[in-house]
Amino acid sequence: MTSKQQNGEGIYYYLGNITSHITHVLPLYKELGGTIIVTSEKARQRIESYGAAVIAIDNRPYIWMRPGRRPKRIHEHAIMGAQLKKTYDFLNTHASVVLFYDLFDIQHPEWLQKPKKVFLHHGNGLKPFFTMQPKRMKLLEDYDFIGSLSPYTREKFIQGGVPPEKLIDIGIARTDELAEARQRSAAIRKEVVSSLSLQPTKKIILYAPTFWGDTSLHNVGPEIIRRVPDEYTLIFKPHPQTPIKIVKKYKQIAKRRKNVHIVRDEAGSMSPSSLLVACDLIIADLSSIVLEAILANKPIIFADDDPVANRSSEYDQIREIFTFSEKITPKNIDKLPRIISNALEKNIDEEIWKKVQNRAWFYPTSGAISAIKDEIHRIIST
Repeated sequence: MTSKQQNGEGIYYYLGNITSHITHVLPLYKELGGTIIVTSEKARQRIESYGAAVIAIDNRPYIWMRPGRRPKRIHEHAIMGAQLKKTYDFLNTHASVVLFYDLFDIQHPEWLQKPKKVFLHHGNGLKPFFTMQPKRMKLLEDYDFIGSLSPYTREKFIQGGVPPEKLIDIGIARTDELAEARQRSAAIRKEVVSSLSLQPTKKIILYAPTFWGDTSLHNVGPEIIRRVPDEYTLIFKPHPQTPIKIVKKYKQIAKRRKNVHIVRDEAGSMSPSSLLVACDLIIADLSSIVLEAILANKPIIFADDDPVANRSSEYDQIREIFTFSEKITPKNIDKLPRIISNALEKNIDEEIWKKVQNRAWFYPTSGAISAIKDEIHRIIST
């Protein structure tokens, strides 16, 4: 390893305009060094607020897409198109390795041939995006290496046709942060209680829905805010990409509930790891935070906007925990107090939680950052 590699020279973290992925970048960035590269001045300013080294070569804050009947400006997109030619050229000249935290459609791979391209993910997800979607599997062909994250995802990638030699057996860097937070859970809980002016004797419930795809955000979520009993504190943490108009709707409901608090991702705010170790129970859906809650040994209530959906395939990698845990749908939302009480009373089954942790993570108890660093340095040196 050269001194340049030790200082992070030639290492770039590509975020495009999806600045919410910074929480996944920072744990590795602090250890590995390097530079974060974004594609707009607005994104650059937001990343700078976290104290990270960041550059923007192009200033392309949005692209026009057709998510519906009419064209719409999309800011947080996963397309690396021709309008980013300067960014391509910069990376091709200066980068030894480019780390991607979303599966970007690299539309001109011929412009980015020099650096190694590594897909690290922005969370160990539950959604079957890859093996269920041929288009996404096709995009993986433009990456030199892919983080397989766990024994489960490694098997799925290989079944989907990814060459085993492309896979690197690493976890997610943020899990080391979570492991450290678990060691300080009592102190962190006091910090959260103090920061939000909570009643320290109340049980804390964290509601953290996804925004994309199958979610509980639209129907069940508002009812959770309305119906959670006063004897509990509820912290609502929306997905970072949740539209402002939806968050405003939740704020209006929460105004009438003194025991409900909304926490968003921003510099200086409480990290997801802190919220996870501070809470007594999490309500979630197909968000990747479910897997982090499992690492934190927290009981889970699975929420779903669809009253009749069978989610057994989506929850396959954590099937035992999904079966063990309570569920909320529009059909039984009126029973929310009893469901919460049941979940807290059952707590977790340590044997089941440990079994699932070992299936869903390569480094469930820490060590992910070291593993990723070693792989990145190996990739650079070959």
